[in-house]
Amino acid sequence: MIRLSPQAEPEIYATTHMFATVLENVVMEPATRQLDFDDASLAENSRACYPIGYIPNASKTGMGGQPKNVVMLTYDAFGVLPPIARLTSPQAAYYFLSGYTAKVAGTEIGVKEPQATFSTCFGAPFMPLHPTVYSKLLTDNIAKQGTRVWLMNTGFTGGPYGVGKRMSIQHTRALLNAALDGKLDAVKYARDPIFGFEVPTDAPGVPAQVLSPRETWPDKAAYDEKARNLAKLFNDNGCAGGRPQGRVEHRAHVGKRSWHRGGRDRPRGACGRELPRRAGQQAFGARLREREDAQVSHPHPARRSRQAGAVALRPDARPHHIPAEVAGYLRSEAMSMTNRYRTSARNIRS
Repeated sequence: MIRLSPQAEPEIYATTHMFATVLENVVMEPATRQLDFDDASLAENSRACYPIGYIPNASKTGMGGQPKNVVMLTYDAFGVLPPIARLTSPQAAYYFLSGYTAKVAGTEIGVKEPQATFSTCFGAPFMPLHPTVYSKLLTDNIAKQGTRVWLMNTGFTGGPYGVGKRMSIQHTRALLNAALDGKLDAVKYARDPIFGFEVPTDAPGVPAQVLSPRETWPDKAAYDEKARNLAKLFNDNGCAGGRPQGRVEHRAHVGKRSWHRGGRDRPRGACGRELPRRAGQQAFGARLREREDAQVSHPHPARRSRQAGAVALRPDARPHHIPAEVAGYLRSEAMSMTNRYRTSARNIRS
């Protein structure tokens, strides 16, 4: 919601003056209750929650058919990526697995300058399966449905954060509408020499100079250097097409720990990059310790019932995956509630 204006986003701006809208980290004048969306003294990140019906063209069902266009959003704080690029199926899998965006100052504690970050599938903490499972689903559906895939940069243009400026939301909307309406299918494209994707040379409602990020930089040599640095970050991320060259097998036995070694079965990162053996052993050991802690603090019902001589609730003997810190928090909350209850009981008796 920061720097929200009725000119740039009239529909969202209107919701801030409607009943039931909840605002977070937005400064309000206590006397007049006037909202100041340009004040970032509370936080750079401000949010609003409002009924979906407040948006005039919102879908009531939230459902649709098979998409003909898939748009991946990235916030490039280095001002290198174009406002929109067309991806091939392998490129779509690569950028999907990379999940590139950037952190900027004010969005997180301790972030003082732009930092590139790679979150696999643009949401690594929420992906329970191996990332290549999702990339294969993506490429299979692209081939089956004939879906076009676009990479849109809503970050900076004309220079990096602190030098350039944010991508115009009017330009972003014009490019998005042109992509969805099929108007970008008839324009010419130029292949980016570093990143390989195709960038349109013309688009309705957007100046041609904006489409080529290098042309928006006054210092072309500085752009080339920054582009090479960003390409190196992609390479260092190790997501070489998202296809791991081997497999990983983790074997845990009751009462002992075992590490499966053999050939190419070495632990790998989220994008398939092979980890050093020592680092893999440490990571696997940490996961085992977490499982053991969870078993102690929250034993599986099947194991608990057998020990008590009762009928097992479930035949599966795997432990619940509750991290030790979560189990500790639950214990502390239970103790706190017990203490509050005892205090209340003493007050009632007295």
